[in-house]
Amino acid sequence: MNDNHGPFTLKRRRRIPVQDPQPPVEFTENANAAKLHDLQMKAQAFEERNKKLTERIESYNLQVQQANSKTIQLERKIKGVLLHVKTTAEQQSIPGARPKGSLQEQELELLRWKLSVIEKYMRGIFPEFV
Repeated sequence: MNDNHGPFTLKRRRRIPVQDPQPPVEFTENANAAKLHDLQMKAQAFEERNKKLTERIESYNLQVQQANSKTIQLERKIKGVLLHVKTTAEQQSIPGARPKGSLQEQELELLRWKLSVIEKYMRGIFPEFV
């Protein structure tokens, strides 16, 4: 049998002495350096996040400005179209044309002319829609 086991053993195990709970001074300096490094890494991560968010906000503001300018341009185009349609519709005769024999033919020709003028104007203003 082993010397440590059995009823007749006279030798006892040695106890491990208790160490001081305070770490040596050199470890505290390393701990402070590690904490400082961790804080620097967190600060760097926050700066990168702040930079990304700032870029996203700037791109959003640019998109909003572009949308507003497109809206204003579209409103101006629509006002121009309405004004052109109104002035064309108010004309009583085709400019430079001789009067026709009957009033219905003359009115029909006038309406066709107005429609063609408005369609040409719309193609010029909104080529992507017509």
